[in-house]
Amino acid sequence: MRIWLLTVMVGFMGLLATGAQKNDETSVLDARAAKVQLERVYEQIHPAAVRIETRPQGTGSGFFISADGLVLTAYHVIEDTERFWVRTADEKRYPAEVVGYDALRDIALIKAKVPGPVPFMELETAKPVRRSESLMTIGNSRGEFIAPRIGTVTNIGRTIRADFPGDLIASTMPLAPGDSGGPVLNTEGKVVAVAVAIGREQQDGQDVPVFQSYATPLLGLNGLIGQIKAGYRRDIPFMGVSLSQLTDDEARAYGLRQGGVVVLDLIEGYPAATSGLQPPRRLSENRVLADLILEVDGKAVQSSDELIAYVRSRQVGDTITLKVLRGSETVTVKITLTAKWRSS
Repeated sequence: MRIWLLTVMVGFMGLLATGAQKNDETSVLDARAAKVQLERVYEQIHPAAVRIETRPQGTGSGFFISADGLVLTAYHVIEDTERFWVRTADEKRYPAEVVGYDALRDIALIKAKVPGPVPFMELETAKPVRRSESLMTIGNSRGEFIAPRIGTVTNIGRTIRADFPGDLIASTMPLAPGDSGGPVLNTEGKVVAVAVAIGREQQDGQDVPVFQSYATPLLGLNGLIGQIKAGYRRDIPFMGVSLSQLTDDEARAYGLRQGGVVVLDLIEGYPAATSGLQPPRRLSENRVLADLILEVDGKAVQSSDELIAYVRSRQVGDTITLKVLRGSETVTVKITLTAKWRSS
């Protein structure tokens, strides 16, 4: 599965302004015209889109940004993979290798070993995306190959969760697993973002959550993309621990203190596993001995999102100090952060 799936319950103001019927008709006409234009863009530009095939088995999307075979995609499409290939619109398959990435923004550059010049897309890093703007992603979901997904921007600057990129573009483009990493194009045929996730948001005034797709914008990233072309790699700082935030009722049921973050599991091969943290142990039917993280570097934490956000604000190689409550004992644990993705 090569697109993040999530459920997001976040309220935000409705984006469709009420007004005269004439204005509504004008909006419909504009949307129809934009759809026609995007369909033309697709016919012209889709040879520059690709499908990314990975081992272990997975499918994602991407697109050429230079004639020599540089492909921009989402970082998580190639994360934890052993090998990957690029399949072009003419059904030719080429091996590829990592050039660079920024895992926090979820973008990566890979180089396909193409035999000659390939068509490529132009990036738009200076012009911001607007609410209600019509956009199109080209992706590889639902068994389709390099297919268009057209929709409308519903919100900008979205922050979904602490472990997702910030300032995402939300839209109605009907994305699905396999579309992640695909180009998000405007009516001028320029790439304004990279598709990264799908989910549902609870909008004000509506009882049923509404489907949304999310893309990480390229606005202002011209310099960063240049660095990635030169081999820059920024990893996600990682402790190697699974966390949970218990409800007050759950905490009482297990005889645990309310507040803080519970350590659920330690991931083998990462620093938390040898740090002194411990996974939960059942002492009796109604009592569990669990490590409860109360502070990180002297800052109180009340949720796993707070802790994750703090860790992501640090750098790989930094050492953080956790204050942990274990039963009636308070212990101090130091963890040196490592990269989340370790290539074999």
